[in-house]
Amino acid sequence: MTTKRKSNRYSAPSPNVNKTGEAVETVVRNPAHLILLGSLVTNFTHLELDFSHLLAKLLGTDWQTGFILLNQIVSPSARHNAMRAVLESSPRNAKLGPEYDDLLSEFSRLNSARNTYVHGIWTTDMASKATYIAKANGNIDAYLERRQLDFDDLIKLVDDIVACRRRILLLVYKK
Repeated sequence: MTTKRKSNRYSAPSPNVNKTGEAVETVVRNPAHLILLGSLVTNFTHLELDFSHLLAKLLGTDWQTGFILLNQIVSPSARHNAMRAVLESSPRNAKLGPEYDDLLSEFSRLNSARNTYVHGIWTTDMASKATYIAKANGNIDAYLERRQLDFDDLIKLVDDIVACRRRILLLVYKK
């Protein structure tokens, strides 16, 4: 009598349970979290647009040209690198202060934080109705390494983006 060999394959946990087996929904149910996420996305888009003003100043051109050039560079890291090179290598920018370096560094920080939320894996615990987020890291079980969404952190990130936008425009257009 032949015994059928059982296949030994990876079996992913259900995406609808957490590590302790409790049910989760793969949607966000908290309206306040959804509003904040929308605010984050919208304000960051405007921050990217505001950076065209900064690039224009660094290049000595109008903001429309800065906008056109910046939008031809799709990768945020390539944008940052290009702006950093213009700031540090162009003779016309030799006398600009450290506030320009600070803005570029702040943009990188904000972009990284934004990506955590925008590209994160959001879930809602069905029992507690708490919202969780996990880093999308290419791991099939990434959603299991989740943390409860800190509402205050998300608010602070949006506030930091708005403050960075203000700093750019004040710096570029100061008399």
